[in-house]
Amino acid sequence: MTAPPRIGPSFLNGRLLAASALWSLAAQVIPAIAGVAAIPFIVRGLGVERFGVLTLAWVVIGYFSLFDLGLGRAITKFAAELLPTAARADIDRLLWTAWYLMLALGGIGAVALAVAAPWLVRTAIKLPPDLEPETMQTFYLLALSIPIVVLTAGLRGLLEAAQQFRLTSLVKIPTGLLTFIIPLVVLRFTPNLAVVVLALIVVRVVGAVVYAVMCQRSVHRHHAPTPLDRRAARALLGFGAWMTVSNVVSPLMVSVDRFFVGALITVAAVTYYATPFEAVTRLSIIPGAITAVLFPAFSTASKVHPGRMADLFRTGRRAILLSMYPLVVVVITFAPELLRAWLGGTFAVQSADVLRWLALGVLTNSLATLPFALLQGVGRSDTTAKIHLLEAPVYLVLMIWLIRGYGINGAAIAWCARSMLDMALLYWSAARYLRPAAPGWLRDMTIVAALTPVMGAAFLVQTPLQKVFLTTILVILFAVLTWRWTVAGGRGTGILRLLTGR
Repeated sequence: MTAPPRIGPSFLNGRLLAASALWSLAAQVIPAIAGVAAIPFIVRGLGVERFGVLTLAWVVIGYFSLFDLGLGRAITKFAAELLPTAARADIDRLLWTAWYLMLALGGIGAVALAVAAPWLVRTAIKLPPDLEPETMQTFYLLALSIPIVVLTAGLRGLLEAAQQFRLTSLVKIPTGLLTFIIPLVVLRFTPNLAVVVLALIVVRVVGAVVYAVMCQRSVHRHHAPTPLDRRAARALLGFGAWMTVSNVVSPLMVSVDRFFVGALITVAAVTYYATPFEAVTRLSIIPGAITAVLFPAFSTASKVHPGRMADLFRTGRRAILLSMYPLVVVVITFAPELLRAWLGGTFAVQSADVLRWLALGVLTNSLATLPFALLQGVGRSDTTAKIHLLEAPVYLVLMIWLIRGYGINGAAIAWCARSMLDMALLYWSAARYLRPAAPGWLRDMTIVAALTPVMGAAFLVQTPLQKVFLTTILVILFAVLTWRWTVAGGRGTGILRLLTGR
């Protein structure tokens, strides 16, 4: 039987956090690579129409999973605070209350999708008549899976609160792979979409059971259910409600631009905009893996070791900058060449500047994930939600104005500007929790400012020789910066010193 996690500052151990980040990254990258390889075969096996239905079905269930009202994230936040400090009875009340709420909300989501399924299939989606019965069965099956999806988010959130990312990744990697392998196996016998979805749901059920066993053995060993605790319910729902606001508004700001591109320009322009967008935003996997680990660490540190929070934030910021800045500069510098090699000359002409502006937006958005995680880790999900509500109308007006004036380049500039505004507001809001780290903050910002001319040059260089020269300078600068921040941090502030505890 797996030993229970150590309590207290051990949850903030640098080696544990670094290992967790690597497991988190692997859990996202490995299934993504499998998807790139498998999707062409799935499309051929299902056919374009059935694959389109499958894609829409997963989009629908993604939105209906909002019925968890942010409780998965809330469990991670409150459990990360309670596991090192509270009595077992407090943890029991929190978790059993969360399980009751998530099952109830998942049931409501299932009923809502089942009721909406006839309208979605017969009215909202234009389907061939012979595909309607199969699609209806698919949506009913998806409705049954919503409670499983919601409860799985809570179980995974509990494991992440205890920094058990190795365990969650040992489930996420095989289930992610099976998401693409199972359809290929089923297609050897039948192309029926309902059968494919049923097989995928079975994988999710097995994954939920494994998560539950892991939680019981490694984190929460208490078997006896406790009654629903109203105080715990208010805390969970209060935090989760503001989380839900962000979960609704933020994805809309990420995807609404392509609808306006289609409405204000042409549908063909959407392809030249959305294709580089989908490619470059995949880089967000890297900061996502880092902040997934730091979010529960911030929650724990806020209760048991507030001084550690600034160190974790500084290390996370440096890790994101070291990993993302060189990638983004290379994308900006070689945007035409990358697009020409991947999609051909037409995309290189139409989308090169789009890719450049979106890449810059991805960098600022990546840096913004850190204060976002910190604010939510200390319980200020209301702050992040209010920032998103403030940004939305500003972004909408700016986007329409720039699209009308500059086409798809204007859409990319608007998205980049919104990311910069988001980063500025989040760092300003998080600053009150980071004042002990002011000297380190100023040094890091000075280094970032010194790197700004390199970013500007990446937009301007034209000839291959200029691009190679700029890239060489970048490699030298980041070799020095990596050494400075990992080995020569001084007084224990380097990344290597922080991770090894030296």
